[in-house]
Parts: sequence; C-alpha cells; structure tokens
Amino acid sequence: MVGLGGTGGNLGVVVAQSAEAGAYTGLGPAVRAGITFGLTLLLGAMVVNALPNRTARATDIAVAGPVRTVVYGFATLLLTVGTGYALLFVPLVALFAGLGLLLFLVVTSVFGATIVGRFLGGTTTTQCLVIGAAVAAGLAIVPVGGGVAQLVVNAVGAGALFQEVRQTSPDSAIARQQNTADSGP
Repeated sequence: MVGLGGTGGNLGVVVAQSAEAGAYTGLGPAVRAGITFGLTLLLGAMVVNALPNRTARATDIAVAGPVRTVVYGFATLLLTVGTGYALLFVPLVALFAGLGLLLFLVVTSVFGATIVGRFLGGTTTTQCLVIGAAVAAGLAIVPVGGGVAQLVVNAVGAGALFQEVRQTSPDSAIARQQNTADSGP
C-alpha cells in the first residue's frame, strides 16, 4: 500500500476518487449542457439508425398513452436496474450484466429524448432527437429538478420500449392471430 508523505494511509486514492466524482459536476453549466447535448445526439444517432422502426413505433405508443408509458417505464426501470445490480455480484455474469444494463439505459434515454422531441413538435425522428437532446442539455444545467425530470424522460423511454417489445413479440403476434381466427367470419 502506498501512502503520501508518510501518512501511512490511502490519501492518494481518496483524492483520486474525489476528483473522479467531482469531474463532471465541477464543470461549468454550459460545458455540462454541451457534453450532454453532444452525447445524446451521438448515441441517439447510433440507436435511431440501428432501430429505426422500433424507435418510430415506440414514439407512437408513448404519444398515444403517455401516462401508461410512464407507469410501465418506472416499473421497467426498477426491475431492470434492480436485476442488473443483483447480477453484478455474480462473478462470471457481472461483465455481461453491466454491459447489458448500460446498453439498456442508453437506449431508454435516447428513446425518452426522442419522445420528448415528438411531444414538443418534432415531425421526423431526426427532428425529435435534436429537440430531445436540447431538452436533455437544458436539464443537465438544473441542479435537482433537472435530474428528476431526466428520470421521468428515461422512464418514458423505458415504458415505450417495453410496450413496443411486448406488442411486437412473437407470443403477442400469435395470440392476436388466434383471437382473429377464433372470432371467425
């Protein structure tokens, strides 16, 4: 164990950890907003280009039922994040659980930003993403309320993704076909 100046402790480690924790919050509001805007656009462009149909369907679902989407979103976030953190304690699974959790949070954040952009008047997916990124950048500046509002935006994204996957899953499609066949002509 290496100490600083004969203190015999981990002062260097504590200072390094404190510096890491305060690195983002120590930046000025304009820089934080710029970083948030840029990352949201960059990650959003990747997600939207990788999942264009799913993004459009999820946005339509959220616009059709925003309250239901938020409720499903909070439940989905709680279950997913809770399960992901629990799996982090299983050594072999931890890496995959961590990466899966990170991917889930990125996708839900992008979906949430895109949906907010749609609520604020965006007509194309690109417009919605840019508007949503601007809103995310604005929320990065607000100390406490911005974090709470961003949590709601992420819940909207998670709820929309959950509902979209549920509606397009093979089990759901089979159930719809069976219901149609049972009703008959």
